[in-house]
Amino acid sequence: MNQTNLILTDRQLCDLEMIMSKAFYPLDGFIGEDDYYSVLDNMRLVNGSLWPIPIILDISKQFSKQVSINHKIILKDKEWFSLAEMQISDIWEPNKKIEAEKVYGTLDESHPGVDYLLNQTDSIYIGGSIKCIESIHHYDYQDLRHSPEVLKDKFNKLGWDKVIAFQTRNPLHKAHVEMTLRATKDLNAKLLIHPVVGMTKPGDVDYYTRVRCYNHILKKYPNNSALLSLIPLAMRMAGPKEALWHAIIRKNYGCTHIIIGRDHAGPGNDNNGNPFYGPYDAQNIIERYEDEIKIKMIPFKFLVYLPETKTYCPVDEVPKGINYETVSGSELRKYLSEGKEIPEWFTYSEVANELRKSTPSKKNRGFTIFFTGLSGSGKSTLANGLLIKLLENGTRPVSLLDGDIVRTHLSSELGFSKEQIRSTLAIYSVPHASMRQTRVGELSMWKGAAAANAVRNAIFAANVVNSGFTGPFDFFEGEMGYVNQLLGGKLINPEIISNMSSKNTTRILDTYIKKWPVEYHAQSAIDACLELRLEVEDTKSINKIEIETFDAAYEIIAKDPEKWDPKTRETADHSLPYTVSAALVDNIITQNSFSQDKINNEEIRRLLKSTTLNENSELSDGYPDGIPNRIIIHTTKGVFKSEVKYPRGHANNKMNRSEILCKFSKNSQNCYSENRINEIADKVFDIDSFESISNIFGELKI
Repeated sequence: MNQTNLILTDRQLCDLEMIMSKAFYPLDGFIGEDDYYSVLDNMRLVNGSLWPIPIILDISKQFSKQVSINHKIILKDKEWFSLAEMQISDIWEPNKKIEAEKVYGTLDESHPGVDYLLNQTDSIYIGGSIKCIESIHHYDYQDLRHSPEVLKDKFNKLGWDKVIAFQTRNPLHKAHVEMTLRATKDLNAKLLIHPVVGMTKPGDVDYYTRVRCYNHILKKYPNNSALLSLIPLAMRMAGPKEALWHAIIRKNYGCTHIIIGRDHAGPGNDNNGNPFYGPYDAQNIIERYEDEIKIKMIPFKFLVYLPETKTYCPVDEVPKGINYETVSGSELRKYLSEGKEIPEWFTYSEVANELRKSTPSKKNRGFTIFFTGLSGSGKSTLANGLLIKLLENGTRPVSLLDGDIVRTHLSSELGFSKEQIRSTLAIYSVPHASMRQTRVGELSMWKGAAAANAVRNAIFAANVVNSGFTGPFDFFEGEMGYVNQLLGGKLINPEIISNMSSKNTTRILDTYIKKWPVEYHAQSAIDACLELRLEVEDTKSINKIEIETFDAAYEIIAKDPEKWDPKTRETADHSLPYTVSAALVDNIITQNSFSQDKINNEEIRRLLKSTTLNENSELSDGYPDGIPNRIIIHTTKGVFKSEVKYPRGHANNKMNRSEILCKFSKNSQNCYSENRINEIADKVFDIDSFESISNIFGELKI
């Protein structure tokens, strides 16, 4: 039987992961036609199991022509990794309007679930059992992603016999902590904070921001009373039916109770301002079925703040005549947008800071004003007038880009003559020869600015040449040129230049993308550390760390005494012994690994002092083909060793599109929305399809 590949959408990937992990038990695949109609009509599978939301696999009509009953297809992600084999048992064309009515109770397309169903879901459904090929791999928060089996095992090891699940897709604030603390105390139970990091409601806070908030919140609970775990669920916003679905899923994860709030999993109001679901519909439906699904509901009453007593109270229990305060979601967004202080009683300072980073106030956001019109219509006059007024106001930096200047200076280099190119290189090179001192000893903030300054100098050179300016001749080979003054009169091996120009014309494909925010030569050491960290459960068991490295790494990121006692973040991320110690302690390396708190961390400092480093001639021979580093860890339980030559991101171990996008998202999430990030990424990944560089800028709206 021929096999056919199907590339899954984001929602389908979420559903597949939940099926394969048994989070959707009793489903063993995407449901067939009989189960589909049974779920719509009765909220049950044909076998009688309660199941309120149909989990189907939608395909296009074109793809449906390639398959048939009993046909096996391979389900793949967007990077073409094979995830599962599916044997098709059913193929049918549904009436999606009837589905919308029965699942969501409405045909109103302002409902995000209805909109997705009617406008984004393909017209043909297929069902069939799933055979796992490879688990879906995530590059973020790996230590927070647990299958039902793993989570149940954790509960058993911790001795948790009562576990309350708290489903959320939003950041948590003080009232949430108060409510969950009351629930755990009343039931003598533990808390599972189980936020959705699959697909949520459009406009929700991105999950990277939310997870940072949850990590702060976790510290507000007593030791061994709360656990954070991420669930890759694609929400439908189906209100009461979704609440019942969430309860069944949490039972599969080993929870005994679930908190259900007002309008749980509801999308809010329709275009007329009327709610799609009643405030307590979700609680009512779970109460009806909780004996059958064997998980108890804890109704979450909306808590408000009483200023007089500085306490929280359910809104329907506030005594008459007593004033109370609350902050709605729209009010919180207004606080953030206007840069106002969020009330201290509402949330924790750590959470507020994370929200401010992800949603800066309007005055701290950039914006562009375009003046368009015919030649001579006054565009430049108006623009200059506005520029002056904004500068007078002084509340934000302002730049003016005149179209004529942009065309002159940004596009002109595309038509530079050989003489102009030579002058540009000369003006850029002769006055701006960089010194390696910027990366020796205790590193300063200039380390991070050096590359940007080089680009600035290059642009300046191109601009003055474009105005008719000329540069010094023979800047490379002249009497006092580059070769004689900076290379001691010894020219680079001409064979290397010859090879670059004739044989290796595709060297750009060998470009290295750093996976970790550390100096290039330390990348493989981080990979080796993280491999070993799987075997070394607790860094406190480590007695000694041996690093064997190559000559270039020793010279650049290990030789200087400052690299063994870093005091600045610039020195720390250019220190091989520090990055190794930090990676072992935190089991990851992020920008936060080089904060002042981390640099002073006692455990990192202890490991740093326990580290020795040797230059190994064998490893030196493997450079620059690879970046070979060997890490040997001596613990109370034994000796563990790992060697990596080609770290992730190297031309011989390339990062895939998902990894690159993940890195771009993390670095851009404070500047752009998730949609904008994906838009930019899509254009850049398809950059070879553009006919000219101007088209790229146009498409990206730069």
